Amino acid sequence: MTQHIADNTKNIMLDSLSVLSIGLHRAAPGGDGLSNEITSSSYSRQSCSFGIASSGKRVLIDDVKFSLTTGDVVNFVSYWSGNTFVMSESVDPIFYSANGLLTINALTTVLTI
Repeated sequence: MTQHIADNTKNIMLDSLSVLSIGLHRAAPGGDGLSNEITSSSYSRQSCSFGIASSGKRVLIDDVKFSLTTGDVVNFVSYWSGNTFVMSESVDPIFYSANGLLTINALTTVLTI
């Protein structure tokens, strides 16, 4: 059996999530989001803001930038409400061979159910 969730229901569910920051992980963050988070000295979770849900999606409003150091590898992005883990998603691996910035792009970063 295939389920279908109406967009209006998805909007209500997504708008109930208070996503206030984004984190980066070397590997799967686990059920509590605390596993494999980047630990380099220049890294920290960054604040973010998502728009109101529409058509079952919430879109990131502004770019979010992270400072990363040589040897950092990003395979997952996590979403947080304060210290409460909300959700995560895998990304294509990003390897840092030198210090640099990683930008999570607004308009192309979307929370969906």
